[in-house]
Amino acid sequence: MSTIGSFPVKSVVGGESLIPYFTQVIYLWVPWKTRKQRLERLELERYGREALATGGEMHAVNEAFMAWASRYDTAGMEQRSRVSHEHWLAELPEQIQLIRVEEELDPQQITDQVIRVLHQHE
Repeated sequence: MSTIGSFPVKSVVGGESLIPYFTQVIYLWVPWKTRKQRLERLELERYGREALATGGEMHAVNEAFMAWASRYDTAGMEQRSRVSHEHWLAELPEQIQLIRVEEELDPQQITDQVIRVLHQHE
């Protein structure tokens, strides 16, 4: 698990056994164009240009992954999607503070926004 300051950061949808330990949940959504750019950069760093190129050992896997990821905003409950996440969020106990960040911001702006909201509820 990574941290921002002293705040743990982790994607835990499906981690129902952890819910009793939550005090806040942060839902972060960014437009597909930005997600795609980030995923392409991460995949390139992870596998390299040669492996991702047509005929490369990871090309087909990467193409399938990117197609799957591109459906996040339009898919239903059959895959990880905005719909499945909204369903998961709706099931959270009401004492858990839900913080939504649903705009395109750089990481520092996201951190600042979340910290502001957390300080408002101290």
